[in-house]
Amino acid sequence: MHKNLTLREQEILDLLLDSVSPKDIAYKLNISYSTVDYHRNKLYRKLGVQTIQELHAKYGAAEQSVPENYSVKEEQSKKNPERKNKKLILLVSSGTLNLFFIILLTWYFITASSESDIYPMRIFPEYKEWEAYTNAAYESLKVNSAASFQIEYETIQGQKKEVLTIYTNIADSRVDWINAGAITTDNILIRRLQKASGIRFNVIGEGEPGWEVQFWTDHEERISYDYPIYTEKNQVIIMDIPLSLFNQTGWDVQFPLSNNDNKKHISHFVIHRNTNHNRPVSGESTIKIYDFMIY
Repeated sequence: MHKNLTLREQEILDLLLDSVSPKDIAYKLNISYSTVDYHRNKLYRKLGVQTIQELHAKYGAAEQSVPENYSVKEEQSKKNPERKNKKLILLVSSGTLNLFFIILLTWYFITASSESDIYPMRIFPEYKEWEAYTNAAYESLKVNSAASFQIEYETIQGQKKEVLTIYTNIADSRVDWINAGAITTDNILIRRLQKASGIRFNVIGEGEPGWEVQFWTDHEERISYDYPIYTEKNQVIIMDIPLSLFNQTGWDVQFPLSNNDNKKHISHFVIHRNTNHNRPVSGESTIKIYDFMIY
């Protein structure tokens, strides 16, 4: 203890030499800042110094250089272990909370893959891999055929719906087949279909025949499975199709849609209009599809 210093002055001196700011000294000693300033000025006079730098040079570590107005925030982080601990607890709590949400999201996506769940799905634009296509037995048959699609919000039965509209025009094909519609290989959609038990959607059409939902597969033979879409003019039809009802048509050898792990061989999802010599359809036709679900 320095001579001529009171106990309070010595206490403040020790804290100043430990680089604690006057404001933090007031906080630590539970006294006002003006009281700290009063005792600091008195001990400066008694010790023959005028600044904090002189105080450190004369009574503290010679290599330390501390500005008169050093940051309270920095000193709190250096000299206040209690606040450090509070920050650490806050960081740990925040990390635990983040981990909880990660586990929750992981659980959701794992359980979402269950075949018993139903997935409301925005066909478009969430699944952006859709494209319009035409296909035919011979290139010459496609010349006057066309397909296009678009997405728009429409009010159906008083509710705003995101509607996928597919337009087709099929040339007269009395000899062989022509397809026109929309197709996708979107990874998320295909993965869900591979594990699904069925699909469900609402459709509005014109009562025209020839519309189908079709799966293309990854069999070497590129076998397809299809199911007809029935429409009535200006009527909403609910299509609920278990995948077991999809037919493998036009093939002598039957290949299963599922493998041994019950995973479907689906590689493409198609909605199109189809004409062939057994079912000659032609001309323009449009359907609207919404509330598409996989279960």
